[in-house]
This record gives sequence, structure tokens and C-alpha cells, in this order.
Amino acid sequence: MKKILSILMLTLAVLGTAKAASVQRIILKNGSVLNGFIERQDINSNIIVFHSDNAVISLDGKLVINVFEKKHDISKLQASWKEWAKKNDAYTVQGTDSFLLLHNIEFRQPIYGMESVDGVRLLENGTRVKYMELTPSVYDIKWKDVVAIKSDKRPKLALTGIDRVYELNDGDVIEGQYAEETDSTLSLYLSNGMLETFSLNDVVRYTVKPLNPKQSIFLHSPLLDIVKIKGGETVKGIIIEQNYGGNTESEYFLVIEEENGNQRKIYLNRVTGVEKEKNPQYQGKIDVVLEPGQILLNGKEMLAVNATEGDSSIELESFDGDSIPKFTKEDDKSLEMVLQFKNSSIDGENAFKLVELKDNTSISYKSLLNAIEPKSEETSVNGNTIVVFVIKQTGTYALYDTKRHISIPFNVE
Repeated sequence: MKKILSILMLTLAVLGTAKAASVQRIILKNGSVLNGFIERQDINSNIIVFHSDNAVISLDGKLVINVFEKKHDISKLQASWKEWAKKNDAYTVQGTDSFLLLHNIEFRQPIYGMESVDGVRLLENGTRVKYMELTPSVYDIKWKDVVAIKSDKRPKLALTGIDRVYELNDGDVIEGQYAEETDSTLSLYLSNGMLETFSLNDVVRYTVKPLNPKQSIFLHSPLLDIVKIKGGETVKGIIIEQNYGGNTESEYFLVIEEENGNQRKIYLNRVTGVEKEKNPQYQGKIDVVLEPGQILLNGKEMLAVNATEGDSSIELESFDGDSIPKFTKEDDKSLEMVLQFKNSSIDGENAFKLVELKDNTSISYKSLLNAIEPKSEETSVNGNTIVVFVIKQTGTYALYDTKRHISIPFNVE
């Protein structure tokens, strides 16, 4: 059982969606469902600490002492409750006032470490009490009460995410996105859309890798692992390997990659616990479907003008400077510009150069030589090229395609 708990404890379920905070969904035997992530577990404890972003909690009605109803003015509601109330037509209207009914619930004994909850929505009352919570909270959950831990399948257009590679004791290798696990099985989403389930006891080794192997794994994981070791030492990073192929439990180990690229091998018999925290480097990205010739800049479709290369400069087809797209830069802050397009040249290389225009009619060859260098560049699974530039000053700029001889002018204000 120690081996199974070790795998469960170090779960890293990753979605490839932008703004995704909830990367795990934990389902309990009493019907409760919590969305968030496992924040902490100690090796010798049967309790996990689960950070919930939202949850539906189901309880035996005998565990509830009191339920108090309270009106909440629409203007003072948090955004998540406003969105839910609007979607479910849950507002109550009295005259000119609109409000949402929320509830405070007192328990007969501590439930998941809490004696009461405030500002929840009662969904069911009586012999069974069920309520919804949209405010982040922390729950103490016993492993024996867990049915399964699940993760949603990431979108096909996801640019960020993590895949796992499992090696089994019969020599099979299974690769895919984490989908679900129980106390005895593990399931992965395969690239062909199927779900593959196998026994946790058959696992001898697993590794993780970013969706884009050319990028750091830290750009693809929404969570960081904090491994606590006997003696008080902690190591922060991302667990990239776990090995259970030794003859004895003392030979089991994990490998954690730190932000500086250093990789640490730590034997599991030295690990006292693992915690997780949100990864500030993670930026969930979703690709778009582009038609041939379609160009987006910060999500806005751009139109190109023809350009002619002369002896001393590149002459642009005339355009109205007041009508070209405008982007706003905050004072004292740089503006990040994300260019998305199908490869503009037959050799597959990015041929766009970003230059500042001193007038609306031409690009000097000197400015082309001193073009703004891209911050990053990648090619998505759809074959889209994504180039990120950083602009520090206001002005008129142009993206010049040196292969097709077209220019995309825009203003930064």
C-alpha cells in the first residue's frame, strides 16, 4: 500500500487551459466533488490537504445543526457567484432590489477540519444536506474517503500541458495525459482519444514531459512540487520521474527538476511529505485555427499592405495612419505583442521583422537591421507560428515579411 500511496501523493494532473487553477477533481464516497489540487500530504499521514477552488459538498443531514439564510446584494457578490447566479437564473428580485440567497451552515462536529461554513449555496436539505461553495477553501480529507481523483481532458488546441510516460513490469510503455486514478488503478488519455486504464501495482517507473519538448517544463505545469526531506530540507521544482523498479522499497526514488535546471535524485524513504503551490511561470495557452494568409496580432485580425524594395528603402503602399489598428500601452510598462500566422515562407522560418516607422511611407534598411528581436517563437500543433515581441515605446510600427514583401502597420498609444 505504501507504493500506491506514494504515487497518489505525488499526483500532478495538468490541464492545458488558460487561467486554469483547478487541475484536479477529487470525488468522495459521500458524493462530494471538489475542484482544485492536493496541496499537502505527509508520508505517515492518512490525511490529504486539498485546496479547493470550488466544491459541491454532500453530508448526512444529522451532521448539521443550523442553516441560516442571508441575502447578498448583486453589486457586492464575488464574480464567481455573479456568473453562477446569472447562468442559473438564481437571483431573487424584490421591487428594485436584486439579491442572491446564500447560507451559513453550522456542523455538529468538525467536517473536513471545519466547524461551519459561510456564504455557500444550499442545494439540498433534510436527511441529506448538499451545498455548493465557490470561494477557495482548504479541506482535510482522509484517503479512505476518496473514490477517485480525476482531470479533464485538455483541449485539442492546447499549447501547454504535460504528458506522462509509464513503464510497466511486463515491459509495456503507456504515454498520455493524466485522466484518473483510484487506490488501485490509473487512467490516461491517449493521443488517439481513447482512455487506457492499468494497475498502479504494475508501474515500475514513470516520467513527465512538456507538450512542447523544446520548452521548459516550468512553462507547462500550473503547479510546483515542494518535497520535504528528513532533516528539514525542502526542494522546490517539478517532479519529472518516479522509479519503483528496485528490489526493495528503500530503492524507490524520485527526480525533481529545480528552476535552475538542476535535477535532484531523492530516495522515497527520505521523503517526509510533498506540498504544492501555484507556478508563477505557467501561462496556459490555447491555439487558434488560422486560414492560409490570416494573421492575428494580440488576437486581432490584421490586414497587410504591399511593399516594394528600393535601392535605399522599402516603400509601403499608402495607408491611412488614423485607420490602422491601435494597441494601448500602459504608462511605464512594456506591451507584449503576440503574432500568430501560418508560416510565411517555404522554408518554414519566421520571415517577419518588427520595425518602428518614422513615417508612413517607407522602412529604412537600417531600421530593418535594427529590428526588434522576438522574445520567443514557437510552432503549434496546428502549424501556426507564434512570435512574441515586446514594445517599450509608443509609436507607429510595422511587421515586414521579408519573403512575401508585405507590411502590417499598427499604432501603439
